[in-house]
Amino acid sequence: MGAGVETIFGQKIYEPFCNLNVFRLQCFYEYFSGQKIGMADLREFTRELRAAADIAEVVGERVALQKRGANLFGLCPFHAEKTPSFSVNSAKGFYHCFGCGANGDALNFIIQTETGGDFLQGVESLARRLGRTMPRGGKESELSEKLGALLERARAHYCRVLEESPAALEYIKKRGLQNDAVARFEIGYAADGWENLPASMRENPALLEQAGLRRKKDSGGYDYFRNRLMFPITESGGRVIGFGGRALDNSEPKYLNSPDTPVFSKKRVVFGLPLAREAAREKKRVIVVEGYMDAVMLSQAGFAESVAVMGTALSPQQAQRIGRMADNIVLAFDGDDAGQNAAWRSLTGILPALKDGMGVSFLFLPEGEDPDSFVQKHGADSFETAIGRAASLGDYMAARLWKNTAGENTEARASAALAEGEKLIRLINANRAPFMREVLSRRLAEEAKITPESFHRAAARGGAKMGNKSRLKMNSESSVLYNFLCCLAARPSLIKSIAENSPLPGNEIESEIAAAVIHYLRRHPGADGEEGEADVAAYLHGEGYETLARQVRGTARLRYVAGDPEADFLLLAKRLADEHEKRTGARRQKFLAQIPAMREPGD
Repeated sequence: MGAGVETIFGQKIYEPFCNLNVFRLQCFYEYFSGQKIGMADLREFTRELRAAADIAEVVGERVALQKRGANLFGLCPFHAEKTPSFSVNSAKGFYHCFGCGANGDALNFIIQTETGGDFLQGVESLARRLGRTMPRGGKESELSEKLGALLERARAHYCRVLEESPAALEYIKKRGLQNDAVARFEIGYAADGWENLPASMRENPALLEQAGLRRKKDSGGYDYFRNRLMFPITESGGRVIGFGGRALDNSEPKYLNSPDTPVFSKKRVVFGLPLAREAAREKKRVIVVEGYMDAVMLSQAGFAESVAVMGTALSPQQAQRIGRMADNIVLAFDGDDAGQNAAWRSLTGILPALKDGMGVSFLFLPEGEDPDSFVQKHGADSFETAIGRAASLGDYMAARLWKNTAGENTEARASAALAEGEKLIRLINANRAPFMREVLSRRLAEEAKITPESFHRAAARGGAKMGNKSRLKMNSESSVLYNFLCCLAARPSLIKSIAENSPLPGNEIESEIAAAVIHYLRRHPGADGEEGEADVAAYLHGEGYETLARQVRGTARLRYVAGDPEADFLLLAKRLADEHEKRTGARRQKFLAQIPAMREPGD
């Protein structure tokens, strides 16, 4: 076995360890795409692509290169610079930036600049450039290809229906959508009625259900999207993987996304990202909004760098993809309480993904306005001005310190600020960029009027208490929280049996997780199993508890594959109540025992 070197995920792996790392690639491939591929096939295929790729041609599509000695040089696409320090060596097939240290081969370059860090899509993109097809195999691969073809047929169908629907065309005109925007985003229309998809598509109802286009009910079923303006959701390569639908009437929910399927995960997908990538690179910023209509209208108004998180809070996975597009991120929110809540949830998603040199600003529009209505009412120049006045990350976090202190006395204000400060401390510690952590810590210390040293000590305590969310796991399946979450993952509707003030399981960290899950299920319209069914494991994963999410999902499936979690849940609720009563009684007895010592002599 030779001592050759292979690059996988941007790291050099020596030949003796290549089999292990190709196995990891195989697992990643199957996990993210649902497609099986042989280890030998994947290893050989990636080697062939790297050997055949012309690094200068691939990089030259995005960077203006000039010959200097044996190498080519240009301005680095990964950091701002005025003097070219980005070197491309065609003979050896790699690039290296002497300014920021970025390096890799043609595949690494595509992954970092084109596919938002998605390795699998990077391989497919390079394969297309070279006229190659990804090797596929197995039932999972066949299913993925069938779902992709079916979703593409649905996109074409919705576009045809739109052209033949006066009511939908009138709605588009009323909303101010222009033909160019409709064509650019391939907007369509799902007609009203229970079964409007073509008969040729309804030949396989099970496949329609797997694609998220149909809901099963009793012995029949119905179309998932009805009387809605349809927005195709695509992956980086342009393949349709799902849809977002906006109701034309007062139907609820107003916005409806495809459910999670073998090819679609709402927590990972960013609407409009493939179309926004070029503009984001040119303008060196990304505008992130809550709804796809906002993103379309901003793009139409000249802000082509706009993307949307489809009505959900920004997840860590989405934040990572957006952060690779540009160093400056503008988060735009409606000017109501819901917008404020969305901003806080988005902060928890994006802060861990930020790197030194990146900037985030928070734009809150006037009360009653959203990006769509604002840009139509006030124009693009006013929106650009509003962006210029957006709060920086540090200023937004500083303002959060006093969020719940209005009208309180000094002591109450200090207590409320401390509670809010602990949350912010945890978020700062979740970030891995040392300079950013320092800047944010000093900004909050300045706002709280304490020394940076005092704030750092508090931050250290907060970080130690919180630990690493992504690696948090239950050490034993006897954990109350673990069983609690498994029951809710198997049947979200059990949330209805939890009283508002029920005792929560575990220690402080576990109680915080349980409270967050309960809040999620109580406000989720699908907790009763209807449209948009709640997914506890997906929520935990989106909040950063990746390891715990995998544990809960796997155990719930195995434990309750043919059983009912309700009996376990009721026993768990009784156990929680008993433990709560025991702890409360112990604290009461301890306090009563201390009373004699508190009395003054002669009392």
